[in-house]
Amino acid sequence: MKWLAIPLFCVAAAFGQQAQPNHIKQDIIGESVDQYVNNNPGCAFVSDPEPSRIQPRQRERTVLCVPFDDPAALNKLEPNSSYEDIPLKTVDTTFLDEDGLVSLSFELKRKDFDRLKAHLFTEFGLPNQVSHFNGETITWDNGLSRIDLQQGDSGDDISYLFLSQDDYLWKSIVFYVANGQVGNNQVTLNGDFLVLQGTDNTQIKIGVLNR
Repeated sequence: MKWLAIPLFCVAAAFGQQAQPNHIKQDIIGESVDQYVNNNPGCAFVSDPEPSRIQPRQRERTVLCVPFDDPAALNKLEPNSSYEDIPLKTVDTTFLDEDGLVSLSFELKRKDFDRLKAHLFTEFGLPNQVSHFNGETITWDNGLSRIDLQQGDSGDDISYLFLSQDDYLWKSIVFYVANGQVGNNQVTLNGDFLVLQGTDNTQIKIGVLNR
């Protein structure tokens, strides 16, 4: 199926009080590393701040929630968090010096996808985009930050939940394109959107600000 945009104009008033897609539970885009670690005591720094490849004028730092004495720990890690009653496994968390938290990703069981989708609809209202790009992806986006819920394919037991700063996400895609790391996918700029198109013509759109 091709990318499907869901217009919100007719229902904007009805969902005007919905939460902004800038947080997952207590973790919010822009918060500091110290705030995040305080909220997630099982997580710790991976390395000292180093120049960011995505935002060269800032330093970047990654926090992981794995036991660092086991190189394969990420694959063995049990869920360390939850959204409502749905277990989540924190995979990766990225911070910039000035922007704070810019990227947070979780894994969840594929069987929990529909339940998590229902919870997200309740908190954030109707999504801004529903696409079929490497599986169904549902997006809530306010132009500054976004939540993406991506369903794993039928042969994969894992689905994914992402919280991202829009600016960091689109610059990440541009970086990986420049370094040949997006496979056969094509990336184009269409007005205020960066469009990532798969080989089967499926698309996902990302808002671009401050170009």
